[in-house]
Amino acid sequence: MPFAQRDDRQKIVGLFANLQPGFAEEWLEDDAEEIAEFNDSHALKSEPSWGAFRMGMIADMGYLRYATAAISASPVFFQQLQIAIAMADPFIPAIVQLWGIVLSSVAEEDRPTESEIESWNAIAADANLTIRFDNQGLLA
Repeated sequence: MPFAQRDDRQKIVGLFANLQPGFAEEWLEDDAEEIAEFNDSHALKSEPSWGAFRMGMIADMGYLRYATAAISASPVFFQQLQIAIAMADPFIPAIVQLWGIVLSSVAEEDRPTESEIESWNAIAADANLTIRFDNQGLLA
């Protein structure tokens, strides 16, 4: 049961539990779509965490399957990729390029599946990273 404060364009700029005379007098239902949009746009965002990403990937069975094939197919580039990801402040273009090289060296049957890619995207999102894997498994 929040009261909404709106700007000149009628966009919600504040939500209050109690009536705010002259500012927030419009009462909205808790499940109003505008409330969800406001809350999503004002949610606290954590800093990106490459450490959380690495830990999530290491624990992912699909990544372990893929990494095993990648190590066999392209050991040098796979090692360089791991070093790039482990850096305190990773250089994303290098990671994208190395990931593509490693992926292209892996046999078709060892490439990531759709469900593995979904899992990796969830890991990246949970770590607050902006990188995502496309439907082929490439970093985008």
